[in-house]
Amino acid sequence: MTPARDSIGAAPTRFTWTPIEGADLYAIGIWNEVDQLIWRQDNIPATSVTLPDTVRLEPGTYFWTVSALREGSQIAESGLAAFVVRTAP
Repeated sequence: MTPARDSIGAAPTRFTWTPIEGADLYAIGIWNEVDQLIWRQDNIPATSVTLPDTVRLEPGTYFWTVSALREGSQIAESGLAAFVVRTAP
């Protein structure tokens, strides 16, 4: 997974994960430290996604998770992974 769990540094621009056997799509969500959803994208056909330029991750702690989907139903979830943005994007 990129960014790696508990990583500290600049705001990531790309998120990657390991494929899950049987998954045909993925969904990703990013939350801030007060559990507010910052960004979500569904129906991702690949194992990576680029954060849109319109999403700005200011310095702070964030959490992200990826769900693996098969025919619209969740078959696996990564669990929350934290990362800390230390410098402005």
